[in-house]
Amino acid sequence: MCTYAHTDEASMRLNRQLSSAGSLFQGHQAGQPLLLDGDTVLLDPMANTPLKIHDADIRQLGSKECLESLPLRLTAAENAIIEKSGSVLVLGRSGTGKTICIANKMMYDQRTRICGEGRQLFVCRSARVCALVQRLQHFGTEREQLDASSQGSNGPIFMQLDQLVNHHLRGAPNARWFAASWRQMTYRRFSTEFFGSKVRRTCNLDALVVWMQIQSFIKGSIESVMHKRPLLLDEYLELGEDRVRLTSEQRRAAFAVFQQYTAFCEEKGIWDNATRVLNLIRHFKKKSAMLLGMVCS
Repeated sequence: MCTYAHTDEASMRLNRQLSSAGSLFQGHQAGQPLLLDGDTVLLDPMANTPLKIHDADIRQLGSKECLESLPLRLTAAENAIIEKSGSVLVLGRSGTGKTICIANKMMYDQRTRICGEGRQLFVCRSARVCALVQRLQHFGTEREQLDASSQGSNGPIFMQLDQLVNHHLRGAPNARWFAASWRQMTYRRFSTEFFGSKVRRTCNLDALVVWMQIQSFIKGSIESVMHKRPLLLDEYLELGEDRVRLTSEQRRAAFAVFQQYTAFCEEKGIWDNATRVLNLIRHFKKKSAMLLGMVCS
């Protein structure tokens, strides 16, 4: 029996930019096992993301069941998150193990019945990630519909963000406007219809940088959610440099583009995801106030 013994450590994923795959293959003889020590993680040279290597018996590698159930070693920090009761906020860039952590926490909560009589809800932008976590929970396959009706009355519910938002926007003002997908502003549309034709010559920032500043900070930050509106220029400038990673001059330039972008969207009747989420929050706030008023009366 030949076993390739190596596991994917989450702590190594956090430092993936410090690892290099190319040097590991130098001097390696074809047909011989590639043995890695416990401090090594390979990178995909095309995407700078970790290639996850697991413990597996070589005779089982042709089995789909084996490939879908390979063990991952969790760190002490991840186990602490999984076993913690109550609400947990996990932040991290791509490849740091957030999805793995959440999937394991869902299974842990099911085993310990922390949820009580409630049901778990997993929401994700990507249909593929949603299906992956659904398979890990043993509640369906990638081909099944991601809606509550196909997942039983007690199991977790798996939904894409668009499904969840559109469901809760029913009955809200402008619900039909947000339901029109042709009105949605995406990055590709932003870079071609707006930035490329109106802004590129006067702005030194890349289109993707400006888009991320608008969606992640000016309109999509926790501060904008608390204010229930986009940030003002002074509020945007007050955000920490280690968070925004732009100078004050660059932020002023990005904010000027945001103002042009807002006027463009209003003129064309276009919405972006940040606007839709802010409207959903206002809708929830209004419904909560109505319910509270009914209870008080």
